[in-house]
Amino acid sequence: MSEDDEDVEQSAEEKQLEAEIKAIELDISLIDLRRELEAQEELLARWEESVLQLKDERREAETYHLHGAEDRKQERELQAELQQALRMLQIGDAKNEGGLFLVPSKRRKRAWRFCGRGWSSWKR
Repeated sequence: MSEDDEDVEQSAEEKQLEAEIKAIELDISLIDLRRELEAQEELLARWEESVLQLKDERREAETYHLHGAEDRKQERELQAELQQALRMLQIGDAKNEGGLFLVPSKRRKRAWRFCGRGWSSWKR
């Protein structure tokens, strides 16, 4: 064999080895990319969970705040109505006519109802 044949054979072997090395390097790169992708997927899953948790907490806070505000508003309205009714009772007692009075309910025992026609409606 001549040197040219040996050089050609050696260069063919070198090319084959270089191709195998490149294939191995590509496999290693793919493995690294898969690891990075898995890490990113885990990060994304944790991020989605935290976003959902924050949304739930926000909804709970909004619900608590809204219901609390509605309850406070309703309580103020009821308190104002009670104060108005008590003032009407006092006015009716002072005049002994008109105004609102608490009278026994005919429908239920131990129950009272407001009567707006004065003492005469209670006496009947």
